[in-house]
Amino acid sequence: MDFKKTNAELSTVTRDIRRFDNQTGNIYEAVSIMSKRANQISTEMKEELSAKLQEFSSHSDNLEEIF
Repeated sequence: MDFKKTNAELSTVTRDIRRFDNQTGNIYEAVSIMSKRANQISTEMKEELSAKLQEFSSHSDNLEEIF
C-alpha cells in the first residue's frame, strides 16, 4: 500500500457525524468499524516501516561501531 498517493486530508477536517451512520444506522457501530480499519492501516504501516528499517540493521557489531 502506497500511503504517499492517498487522497487523505493533510490537516484536521470537521466531519458531519450523521454521514457516518447512514449505512449502519448506529453511530457506535460506525465508529467501531472506523477504529478497526484505522488499526489495520496502522499495522500495515508499521510492518512496512519495520521491513525498510530491517534493511539497514546490522547483525554483527564491529568494535569500531561500538566505540
